[in-house]
Amino acid sequence: MNFFNGYFSKISTEHFSINLNQKPKSSVQKINTRECPIELHIYQSQDKFHQFAIVYSDYPQHVIDANFSEKMLDGARDGAVKNVHGELLSEILFDFSGSQAEGRELHIKVNPKVVLRTRLILVDCRLYQLQVVTAPQYVFDKKVSKFFESFKLKK
Repeated sequence: MNFFNGYFSKISTEHFSINLNQKPKSSVQKINTRECPIELHIYQSQDKFHQFAIVYSDYPQHVIDANFSEKMLDGARDGAVKNVHGELLSEILFDFSGSQAEGRELHIKVNPKVVLRTRLILVDCRLYQLQVVTAPQYVFDKKVSKFFESFKLKK
């Protein structure tokens, strides 16, 4: 599966796998949310026209209630738009891969030359964010589609 015209790197954890165009840089950031402090686990790579990232965070059981999914996905959407000082162009709801995961795909205009395409996938207490930052003409190209399609949850 060599879809990045050369080298690709597979990230594989006990919970998920995804392919990137090269070995990613990884980091962990601690942030405070309204509900509780969390850790963001971040993997990033880039090529000439794209910046790819997979970010995940786990939320403690005590913050989960009947409206958790909707509140979490709304908050992640609003935070993504706010963090890049962008404009939400579209939001599409989807069920992820026949699983119990809820998802949203967002297209956010950062400026006239930059678009953020992101998929938010909520599985139990874990929020995954698959992100691509690119120029508008590359937002739907094959590399972006392959990146999103390569994300797999493990049982």
